[in-house]
Amino acid sequence: MGTDNEDAPEQSVSSDPGPGSGRRNRRTRTNAAVITALITVLGAIIVALINIQPWHQNNPCRTNLTITSPSDGQYVANGALGVKVTGTACDMGGKTGWLFDYDPDDGYYYLDYSTSSPSPVAVSNGSWAYYDTPIGNEGDQNQTYQITAVLASDACTNVLENATPDSAGDVRFMTFPSGCQVEDSVGVLVSYP
Repeated sequence: MGTDNEDAPEQSVSSDPGPGSGRRNRRTRTNAAVITALITVLGAIIVALINIQPWHQNNPCRTNLTITSPSDGQYVANGALGVKVTGTACDMGGKTGWLFDYDPDDGYYYLDYSTSSPSPVAVSNGSWAYYDTPIGNEGDQNQTYQITAVLASDACTNVLENATPDSAGDVRFMTFPSGCQVEDSVGVLVSYP
């Protein structure tokens, strides 16, 4: 006489969890959660790149200020009569454009302005022109001067507009004030008759 268990087949004990095991389901859920998180992060990065568009430049200009005339190396036969300087301003965004003549003999940048107080040559996008007269010094013969276009932030503009001329009537700088950035420069050969 046996027990009911005598006729039952023996069950083997295995260390491999079967299909109903909780370990495999936990691993699958963990992998799915990691993949979902990665897809979410990659999606957020793609959306950010589309919104920021780093492949597009906000500034469509190579430089904000460009001197279009005179050309580099152009001869100015009479420095007292000067030379007409023309250029373009692009994407100014509230900044201003100023002209300076660099004198290599004394190492100063001389601010060009034709009003009673210093003023910029460019305050908005588009073309600008300025008669740079005089340029150089009496007695110059084939002396190179650099006509320099400077982009000025609000802080730099404030310094330039409030600069006081020296006893000779010149506003000059050995180094530009903070917030000033050289955008373009052309060298001209200046002579005086």
